[in-house]
Amino acid sequence: MEKLNEDAIRSLKQLCEINEVRVKGYQKAVDMIKNTNSKKYFQVRINETNNLTDCINRSIEGVSFEKIKQNKIERTQIHQSQFYFTMAAASTNPRTVALSCQLGDKFAEKAYASALNIIQLLSFPELLKVLGKQVSSLRKSFETTQEAFDLAFVY
Repeated sequence: MEKLNEDAIRSLKQLCEINEVRVKGYQKAVDMIKNTNSKKYFQVRINETNNLTDCINRSIEGVSFEKIKQNKIERTQIHQSQFYFTMAAASTNPRTVALSCQLGDKFAEKAYASALNIIQLLSFPELLKVLGKQVSSLRKSFETTQEAFDLAFVY
């Protein structure tokens, strides 16, 4: 198996960090919603994210790589999608949760597309397939999240 390079591992770890806060943002939506159909929609997003994180973790497990150099600036920066998902998780306003999840997905899509470009140069067909599928799912999620909230709440 070809080694993952430093950029690929950094990108994959960033995706796992994004996924961690995405789950928190969508969990907030699940907790706020009483409508069963909308609740299912958001639970599917959570399950999809957890499954993807597991796949990414399996891909980098046991891969030998040199210690990734991280300077202080890299450790303090968060991706913009993480900011929006954190806002969703912290909010008590349904509109803020909906909009924050939408914007989080839009910026997460960009992070996944960037990681996909890096991974394409390596020999990881399963990971390429999963990341490509997630980019499409995030694009669709951005479009359908508001609809799910509209079904759940009367503003």
